[in-house]
Formats: sequence, C-alpha cells, structure tokens
Amino acid sequence: MLSSKNTSKKGLHYYLQGEAKPKVIFIHGLFGSGRNWHGYLRYVYDQFSIPCCAPDLRGQGDSVHFTSAGNIESLVEDVYHFISELDLPSKPIVIGHSLGAKIAIMLSAMYPQLLEKIMVIDTALHPINREVFILLDWLKGLPTPIIERREARLYFDEQTEDQRLRNFLLTNLVKKDNGYGWRLDLKGLHGVVESLTTVDLEPYWSKVQVPICLVRGSDSTHLVAQEAERMCSLRDVDYVEIEKAEHWVHADNPDSFKKCLDKFLVVPK
Repeated sequence: MLSSKNTSKKGLHYYLQGEAKPKVIFIHGLFGSGRNWHGYLRYVYDQFSIPCCAPDLRGQGDSVHFTSAGNIESLVEDVYHFISELDLPSKPIVIGHSLGAKIAIMLSAMYPQLLEKIMVIDTALHPINREVFILLDWLKGLPTPIIERREARLYFDEQTEDQRLRNFLLTNLVKKDNGYGWRLDLKGLHGVVESLTTVDLEPYWSKVQVPICLVRGSDSTHLVAQEAERMCSLRDVDYVEIEKAEHWVHADNPDSFKKCLDKFLVVPK
C-alpha cells in the first residue's frame, strides 16, 4: 500500500501509511522532506501494522513557506501543533534525523507529556558549524527558473565533487509553470540555519523525561564518537552505533538500521 498524501490545517504536507491515526512520526533533516522516509513508512506498517507518518517541515517539501524569519523554535511549534491536530488516541513515538532529531529533543523537553519516546539519529547537542551556509549559497546561486534539469546538474558539478550531496540537493528542484525551480523557502530556511548555529541543545537534553534511543553512524562526522559518549554521560540513553554508516545512517546501512528500529518499536513482553 502506498503512502497517502495529506495536508494539515496549518499547511504541513505529510505522508501517511495505514488507515488509522499514526503512532510513529518520522521527521526529516535539513533540505529534506517526508519522502526521505517512504521506505521506512512502508516497512514499519508492513512489519508491525503500526500506522505512521512523515511530515514535510515548513519551508521544505510541499509544506507552506514561512511568513517571517524562520528558526528551529518555529519548526518545533509546527510539529507540536501538527501532533495536536492529529488528535491521537495515545502518545506518539517520534523518530528524527539530523535537524529532525534536534526537533525531537526540543519537542520532548518543552512538552514532557506529549510523546512516548524518541529516537535521535546522528545529531549533536552543540551549535552546528557555519559551514552549512555554503549549501544555502549554492542553492541561492543557481538562477531559477531553468529550462532543463541538466543545467542544475552542471552547476552543482562546479560546486562539489560529492555526488551524493548533489543528488540530495537536487531532489528539491521541481517542475513549475515557467521551468524548474526550488521548492525550498530559501529565505525562511536562512533563519532556521542561523538559529542552528547558536542553539545549544544540552539544556533541553537534560529535561527530556521520555526514553531516548541515540543512534550514530560509525563513520559520521556530524556526531563524532566523543560527542556521542558525552551525550550518554549526561543522561540514561539506549545508544546504538550503526557500522558502515555516515550521517545518513538509515540510507547507508538500512539492514542494521531496521534491526535497531525493530528493537526500538517493539517492547519485549
């Protein structure tokens, strides 16, 4: 069964797997979308018959754009209202990657009665490096609209040799009436990125009252081993390191990540 497409009252587009209200909510990273979780929506539903969903965060995917400067706090509030609108029969489980993991941490700290538990995938507590603005500069530097997608590919070939990164960013280039353009709200996301370079998640981390599964890719440079160890020393967590995986843990080693997901979702009787 394919995921159905839906839109919340506040304009967040989301993919829903299953006919009942979702129990598991997947949250994507920066410049991503709910589509990044398609395979896992199907996996969780087929394997455990657990309805689940994956929203596009504001300014990304097919969701509404920002009306003022964005920041991570506004994204947290969006997800809070999204969950509240769903009117779920029980507390949901939130699984977040990168930016989505930061949102999961802040959400569970700010609203302690909202969630059942969270999975935090490959994100650190300290503010991110300002080098991330290079990606925004690349995106802004491509004059749009363009007639053919290959123009964008040639442009990104000149910016980086990282083919995977190029392909990931190009998932945001979509066909419009006058050619291809970005579906990203680059102006709003500039504010989000700016906030990520200043926000320290350690105070939130200490306030989370629900169980946490912290997942790291063994070869990740986003969450290095020393930082993961420090996060584990600050509070009780279930720590999992996925071998042969970098930052995109769930894409790099899906078999091992599925085993991790199985243990996280199914509580032994």
